[in-house]
Amino acid sequence: MVSRDRVLGVLAVASRNEGAFGEAEVAFLLQVARQVAIAVENSLAYGEIADLKDKLAQEKLYLEEEIRGEMDFEGIVGQSSALRHVLNLVDTVAPSDSTVLLLGETGTGKELIARAIHERSRRKDRTFVKLNCAAIPTGLLESELFGHERGAFTGAISQKVGRLELADQGSLFLDEVGDIPLDIQPKLLRAFAGA
Repeated sequence: MVSRDRVLGVLAVASRNEGAFGEAEVAFLLQVARQVAIAVENSLAYGEIADLKDKLAQEKLYLEEEIRGEMDFEGIVGQSSALRHVLNLVDTVAPSDSTVLLLGETGTGKELIARAIHERSRRKDRTFVKLNCAAIPTGLLESELFGHERGAFTGAISQKVGRLELADQGSLFLDEVGDIPLDIQPKLLRAFAGA
């Protein structure tokens, strides 16, 4: 059995009677062998894809663990009553599916608190997606949030999954959300209201 110049095996048919197979039977067996070869090749390809998919999933888990280890999310340091109060609020809100608004100056640890909420939630095994809304140019922010289809605009050469879809079943941290342009805010509200 040969498929795409690759030998996959042998289909053997035997008979005790001499001349048991005529040209019609041989032609039929050749067609069967071709079909079986295609089926075997598809099965081998499916197995390779399944192995690669498993390997990719393991690599993803490994990389997520590495990132968690490097960031040391649980490394929030401090003993003040204000910080203890914030950590109590984290424990209160983490089990819920509520949207959380974190307020504070740049550098006060909003992302650490967002990651702590994610790590204590039932979504902790899913993806934590971060987007700094102030760092994305206004013209690209909508595409970054919602994604786009190939050909949707000049330069859209392939489909792009948006951050909202990436964070499905996980957590989305929109840093500097107040910098989102007014024309995108209603779309974002509709997206969250439909979630």
